[in-house]
Amino acid sequence: MDEEPQIDPRNKLNALTGREWIRFTKSLIKNSLIKNTSDFNLTFEGETIATFYQWNENENQTTLIVPDASTEYYLTIWVQDISEQWIVYRYHYVVDNNPPSITGIIPLNKVKLGQSIEFNCSEKVYSLIYKWNNEVNFTTILFNGTNDFILAAPEKIGNHSINLWISDQLGNEGEYEIDFIVEKSQVQIQREFFGLITGTTLLIGLVGVLAVGTVIAYKKGFLVQG
Repeated sequence: MDEEPQIDPRNKLNALTGREWIRFTKSLIKNSLIKNTSDFNLTFEGETIATFYQWNENENQTTLIVPDASTEYYLTIWVQDISEQWIVYRYHYVVDNNPPSITGIIPLNKVKLGQSIEFNCSEKVYSLIYKWNNEVNFTTILFNGTNDFILAAPEKIGNHSINLWISDQLGNEGEYEIDFIVEKSQVQIQREFFGLITGTTLLIGLVGVLAVGTVIAYKKGFLVQG
């Protein structure tokens, strides 16, 4: 959408008469993100006869109500003063009512013991609340705005689930539940394998020693029958 001309309400808009026009006592911020629940609380300096609001080409409103649809808008405000002169203000806004979503998980569903999990999000996240396996306590992390974050996997082999609540700058919150399987790490598998080999070797060696000792004792007449 092409940029529409912006009108600065701080400037005099009736320069021909030299009269000070009605102004906002609370400035509006241009090119800002807002929600459909945003409350402008507009008041004006001086007395007004009528005020109308329009979002894009929608119908005029006598009460400023932010649209529900998440998209780009131009807000036009008409104010009529007691001399029946009209003042027009225009501002640019983006309405965002959509919660952030999780777009990627690395690794997905299966994770090695001691490994971390990376989560990628559709937009910048400012707040994260999570808990593993329906625990009573939650963990809260605040960010300055990040598209990804990393969490440590549970330190126990088996099936696990995590509940996450992620919020964007406006407080739009997305809730997610994801299942994971924590598996043995490669290092642990190797340790267990070599431990098994070592244990088996020692056992075979011990059996061999006992067998050889039994033969020697028998030959020397030392074998005692129970």
